[in-house]
Amino acid sequence: MSEQKEKIPLPAPTKVEDFIIERTILIEDYIRPETAPTLTICLLILKNGFVAVGTSACVSPSEFDAKKGEELAYADAFEEVRHIMSYQLLNILQGETDAERKRR
Repeated sequence: MSEQKEKIPLPAPTKVEDFIIERTILIEDYIRPETAPTLTICLLILKNGFVAVGTSACVSPSEFDAKKGEELAYADAFEEVRHIMSYQLLNILQGETDAERKRR
């Protein structure tokens, strides 16, 4: 006789991890407008086509660092994605909670 192993359900995620966000990013692009040379805009285009926008700006042109501007703008756009994905996760978790209540 073969023993059947009981399937143990995996716990639902309770937060959006960085690696999950990173896997959804398809394109990362940066814009530095000529009219605002110390402004950096980051566009994160996700696999589903959504575009998250992040910005950073340096007050002093003499202290502007393009690499640092890109890092800060990326972090800003990344957090926008986190907020959206967290909202989606909360809806999923809340939906499961509603379904559980209806079963009672």
